[in-house]
Amino acid sequence: MGKARIAFRFGHYGDCFHGSQVQPDVPTVQGTFMHIFKKKLKWTNERMLVALASRTDSGVHVRLNGGFIDLDQERWNAMGESGFIKAVGHQIPDSISLIDARQVADDWSPRRALYRTYRYRMECCLLYTSDAADDTPCVDLGGR
Repeated sequence: MGKARIAFRFGHYGDCFHGSQVQPDVPTVQGTFMHIFKKKLKWTNERMLVALASRTDSGVHVRLNGGFIDLDQERWNAMGESGFIKAVGHQIPDSISLIDARQVADDWSPRRALYRTYRYRMECCLLYTSDAADDTPCVDLGGR
């Protein structure tokens, strides 16, 4: 049975996490996804099963990030994007929003990029104005 590399995009409310990368004994975004994929949905037994596109510090909110998991091809074929979104969506906390998912090339990595764009918004500041019209995706899932 072959593997399918599934890229997914999400946002998260950072106040609930001690950063994005897995750390012992504290909640992180990567740790949350790993727990869901491995323990709750039992989709994998791999030790480090989730790679993310970027890393954040504790308390940092993220509008769009991406990651991947390798699944059995038959499982992906049976559920597709809508099944993945539904299954994971029922497990993730309210502080994470799953945006989409799709199968990508077996060697695709969210860490390999031609460039990265980071936007720091000071939304808590009195004179902040939104540049929401310029919210182009920063995590490319391969031409979608």
